[in-house]
Amino acid sequence: MIVFIGSDHRGYKLKQRILSYLQAQNINTIDVGCDGQNDKDDYNDFAHRAIQAYFNHDDVRKFGILICGTAHGMTMQANRFKGIRAVRCLNVSDAQIARTHNDANFLCLAADDPDTQKEYQDIIDIFFRTATLTDEKYLRRNYKLDIDLTPTIKQNTSSIEILPTLLTNNPNVFRELTQNYHTFTDRIHFDFLDSSLPSTTSTLSLKSLTTLTGFNFDVHLMTNRPEKYYDDIVNINPNLVIFHLTNDTPITEEAKTNLQNIVTMLKLGHNIKVGLAIEKSTSLINIKTLLKSLDHVMLFSGHLGHYGGEADLNLLQKIPQLKKINPFLTIGWDGGVNASNITNIAKSNVNTINVGSAISRAPDSSKSYFDLLNLISGDANA
Repeated sequence: MIVFIGSDHRGYKLKQRILSYLQAQNINTIDVGCDGQNDKDDYNDFAHRAIQAYFNHDDVRKFGILICGTAHGMTMQANRFKGIRAVRCLNVSDAQIARTHNDANFLCLAADDPDTQKEYQDIIDIFFRTATLTDEKYLRRNYKLDIDLTPTIKQNTSSIEILPTLLTNNPNVFRELTQNYHTFTDRIHFDFLDSSLPSTTSTLSLKSLTTLTGFNFDVHLMTNRPEKYYDDIVNINPNLVIFHLTNDTPITEEAKTNLQNIVTMLKLGHNIKVGLAIEKSTSLINIKTLLKSLDHVMLFSGHLGHYGGEADLNLLQKIPQLKKINPFLTIGWDGGVNASNITNIAKSNVNTINVGSAISRAPDSSKSYFDLLNLISGDANA
């Protein structure tokens, strides 16, 4: 058995006591944080970390324990993920029913509750040792808990973000575009291309992004040597870093292991979201394990290092398979976006749409941005 345990700042002390208790029983534990009592350690982030680790582990018998002040926040956050059945338990009776009736797999504990402070060992023991009843009524109800209702709910495409992209090796152009973009958006997408990939162009260094203020920014890192840029990524602290695997360099097992290690260090060590750019010919089966650990996949229909790619909408057919592999992925689109195709892209359950020349080369970038945004917002209201 393996137990994934996480807490926010209010649950930290109880988490440390629980870890000691479980380890004394030789129970395998993975502590995803937090590491102290910093009030910026939000419960949402550590619930996400524990759940991500839970899904990435193949152990047949596994549980999660989440701790915050009241256990309300942890429970609500955890239950947003399909396949997680998190229950707030204040006593052994709660724990027993959660397991027998609901097949709960995540135990949420209230660090501020005096009874929990006294009884947490008994609550944990009952939760781990109690089997789920196999009566037809319980199996039927628990099955319904895991039904994904998302496809039955129409996505509001007005919530999709349009991200202007930056692809330049000219500091003056970089400065001009960022100043322009700052007048109408607070999130942009920066393309970085290193010399290991074939291209007729180059880009500014990642370090140039340290000058950006007032922006959340994503970085599309087109390189076959992601480890080379690890320190730069940590220093610039992007909202999201997207690694790009190219068809010219099929990913080997060694490369996948290397990238997986980088993903883990960025996510758990620095709380940086990590994504992967894939192309039409990318084999999802070949990178299935890697996909399970990611936050984001960017469907790339462009040309490396160039504006003005053509949008091959057949690439959108990969979305259902991606969601089946990892239902928590956000999906982005990059390449050839314009007024004639953005509505069809938006309808395909993407979360972000990166737009290059249709904004940057428009006579009025701000007008072009809002025209595109109105197109997808209008689709939502139709």
